[in-house]
Amino acid sequence: MQFKWLEDLAALAQTHSFSCAVELRSVTHPAFGRRIKALEAWAGTPLIKRGSSPVTFTSAGVSLLDNAQQMMRSMGHARGELRILRRSLLETAQLLERGNADFMLTYHHPLLALQLSARQYMHLSLGQDRLVPVSRANAHGQDLHSFERGVEVPSFSLCRNAGSGSPGRGSSGQQPTCARL
Repeated sequence: MQFKWLEDLAALAQTHSFSCAVELRSVTHPAFGRRIKALEAWAGTPLIKRGSSPVTFTSAGVSLLDNAQQMMRSMGHARGELRILRRSLLETAQLLERGNADFMLTYHHPLLALQLSARQYMHLSLGQDRLVPVSRANAHGQDLHSFERGVEVPSFSLCRNAGSGSPGRGSSGQQPTCARL
């Protein structure tokens, strides 16, 4: 079952017309009809009375519509309460410390200057990354770069002050100390 099927059912209840519901949902007639039939297949029973104009619902359709509308209201409230913020690591940590964020999902590396107390903030490692060097091939299909020890290749650096929110400089205004990867 897809959430959009419930939204389709609600649009049909609002308009009492397949044509108006199709326009409201910005889909084609065939797609809308397939989605309503898919919802009926999921429910295991007819939800609308075919051949009636304006559109009327079966008792199962009325029941599912009531539940669907309640679910959509609940999802709307939940979405309003959930704010996803994309900020620098330092800004996000400060929001967490001030109580303006409930949790933080972040990348961790020992060189990052993130100082959250392990006693005050529980954490869970969700996984590990593996950095793998990859080289583009030339016109002959050969690697443009060799990854042998001692051979210099273009690279990027992870800076100790990467979480400062200030690209290229740490919070003290000095050049950050970087480790070559």
